[in-house]
Amino acid sequence: MLLAGLLALFVLVIGLRVFDGAEVAPESIARLVVVSAEDSYGSNRRLLESGDSVLNKESLWVRRGGAARVDWHDPSDREQPAATIDVLSGELKFRDGAPVLIGGKALVETNRNVEIPMVDGSSVKLLGMGEYVIAALPADMQDGEGFDPDDESDGEVPGAGMRIEVEARVGAALIVRSGVSVVVQVGSRGSYQGGGQISIVAGGPVAGIDSDLRSAPPPEPV
Repeated sequence: MLLAGLLALFVLVIGLRVFDGAEVAPESIARLVVVSAEDSYGSNRRLLESGDSVLNKESLWVRRGGAARVDWHDPSDREQPAATIDVLSGELKFRDGAPVLIGGKALVETNRNVEIPMVDGSSVKLLGMGEYVIAALPADMQDGEGFDPDDESDGEVPGAGMRIEVEARVGAALIVRSGVSVVVQVGSRGSYQGGGQISIVAGGPVAGIDSDLRSAPPPEPV
């Protein structure tokens, strides 16, 4: 009887520990969590507010003059958020656990290695903790022009004619296109369009980006 009692007590303790672990285990859902937003919209033109989430196949669109700051939680079990993104204009679509920059400009502050798909089918690997500016711009775009949200169906993302720019402010980046990788060292900027070569130049901000952007306070929630 004593042995049976001890065995029952052991099973009870183990069961409680498993139950408690299930209670506190964090739920890993890939998403963008809105930290702050100004004149920014989600799917169905819903005005975004602090605490909102952008989930798979949903969009985040920032009007001209607006801004949105989001934390990116990817589907991995690594440190979260993977990065914080300031969308300065244009549109992000969240696909397969990653934000796709459809058009516009964004400041990305990474907490670890991440990879961001671009609208033209290329991708940008941001290496380690760092600060980067990425842009997807029409070739004839004048600075300050706004973007309209993309109304095409999922899987039909327009990318032809876009000029992609990547500035590495802190840390290094890796541009991956058609199986070819090109490094953008800290303090440099890479740009490319269509099937043209990737150009790497030292210094100089991405088109239309304030060089003192990081020191500016994030927008207040609407």
